[in-house]
Amino acid sequence: MRAARATLLALSLALTACASASIQRGAVLRSTGMIQESQFAAALADIDGAIPEEDAAPDALNELYMLRGEALEGLGRKEEAIAQYESLLRDDPSSAAAFQARGRLVQLGRRCTP
Repeated sequence: MRAARATLLALSLALTACASASIQRGAVLRSTGMIQESQFAAALADIDGAIPEEDAAPDALNELYMLRGEALEGLGRKEEAIAQYESLLRDDPSSAAAFQARGRLVQLGRRCTP
């Protein structure tokens, strides 16, 4: 009986993690489209609603943070965008999103560390 409960708990946790990653990936796709259509406020709201407090899929979360910076830029909130990019570089400097953040920082006239 205990083994069955443990198996059900493990399955439940795995499904929750998968659902969280799916929500994040869906937000990445939606927000990318919104940003391409210059719907920056809607993209920012969608991104902020998809950023979890825990159990995040790292790659999707990094993409959301990168898109968040782009949405902030589109809204003319340059300093907040820069802070978002710099935070991404500090938190996961070797990620693909950090590579993009470096490029955005250079385009915004900021020096960034390798």
